Amino acid sequence: VTKLPAEVSTDKTAYHMFYNCKTLTKVDVPVNTEGLTDFTGMFYGCTSLRAAPEMDLSSGTTFLSLFEGCRALTDVPAYDFSKGTTLKSAFASCTSLTSVPAFGLKGASKTLAGCFRGCTRLLSGPVLENSTVVNCQQLFQNCTSLKEAPDWDLSAVKTCESMFQGCTALTDVPAYNTTVCTTFKNLFKGCTKLREIPLIETGNATSFYGFFASCSALQTIPVLDTSKGKDFGYFVYYCSSLKAFPAIDVSKGTNFKCMFQGTYTAPFVNSVPYLDMSSGTNFDSFTSSCRMTSCEGFGAIKVSFTIAHTLLDRESIVKIFNQLATVTSGTITLKTDTVNYHLAEKLSDEDKAIATEKGWTLQY
Repeated sequence: VTKLPAEVSTDKTAYHMFYNCKTLTKVDVPVNTEGLTDFTGMFYGCTSLRAAPEMDLSSGTTFLSLFEGCRALTDVPAYDFSKGTTLKSAFASCTSLTSVPAFGLKGASKTLAGCFRGCTRLLSGPVLENSTVVNCQQLFQNCTSLKEAPDWDLSAVKTCESMFQGCTALTDVPAYNTTVCTTFKNLFKGCTKLREIPLIETGNATSFYGFFASCSALQTIPVLDTSKGKDFGYFVYYCSSLKAFPAIDVSKGTNFKCMFQGTYTAPFVNSVPYLDMSSGTNFDSFTSSCRMTSCEGFGAIKVSFTIAHTLLDRESIVKIFNQLATVTSGTITLKTDTVNYHLAEKLSDEDKAIATEKGWTLQY
């Protein structure tokens, strides 16, 4: 498109109306969209568009990828999204966008999944009025300039997966009401400046996979309600500044893969509270590159696991052995070809017998 007609109008749909019009810089003629419902990809890939036009979106229900990939976009009017059911990826990869006016969301349940994903200059989220949003997956993923998470009503949200993943400037998070949310997978993964979060509602969630993964500045974690949690893989992966680990309920947890991996300099490894991992089925790289020195044990573990990378003292190892379930077969790795911190040398034959008499093999 090099030149627009005197008026842009359609009585059917705005679907892909200007799709991939890469040379379009502005829409300076009236755009008649009254009564239209589908605005999917209307300006998708218009990489030169600087200002979004004034349009009547009051009847719109679908805004999927509305401005996705509009890398030059800086100005957006206060659109009426009140009847919208999905704004998935609506502004994704709008890398010049710094702010968006308030959203009015009053209708049926909605998804904002990926709405601002990859908006690398976005400084703040819009004011969200009358929220009935249920899906915030990847909402602000890789918004690398976002410092403060918006104070939104998330009481209807069911998934927050990767909501703030890769927000490397994020420092402040409000005390969200996320009572019905079932997954927080990778919620704050890669938020490298985040030092703490307030207590948020997590009691209905089953997945805490990667919740704080690679939050290298994180110092404290509140005692989250994790009583329904099943997946704790990568939970504090490479959280190298964490001062204390909370005594959370992991009793229903099955996946503990890489849970403590990379926490080799974290102060919390000097005192890990009791964590009931009796239901665990996956302990792959559970303590890889973790210099844990003291713990209160991990419950009646029933499957093979390793503590080879740790610096655990004898008292802690004996606590772990005493809590183990009796098994027909299972291996506890105390040493590998590449890691040898002489854990076995800290143990007497009597100490080792605590585990071996329960059916465990000690690998060292």
